[in-house]
Amino acid sequence: MACAPAPAFTPGETGRYTGAWFVYLLECAGGRIYTGVTPRLAARMAAHGSGRGARFTRMHRPRQLLAARPFSSRGEALRMELRIKCYSPAAKRDLARDWANAASVCRLPSAT
Repeated sequence: MACAPAPAFTPGETGRYTGAWFVYLLECAGGRIYTGVTPRLAARMAAHGSGRGARFTRMHRPRQLLAARPFSSRGEALRMELRIKCYSPAAKRDLARDWANAASVCRLPSAT
């Protein structure tokens, strides 16, 4: 499923981002799965792919985005990210499959 373009950065009255926040699962070299949070998914995937992303993805090159899901707030996305980071790799893959089958999930081309 293709996503609508990511919303532009729109600061609210407090100067904070007010659009959707995405939790994403990224398959990396060695079959490892990176879980992250971002308000601008396409830009974050480009950063990971070019080696400007997280330290983990610089050490374990990204292969493909497994799935991403939008959340209405940063706090909600961060809570989900923390929960997912406790999952086993198999559970993360199952979650990615579940999200990929849901209508509210974004799928982007490979990050490599």
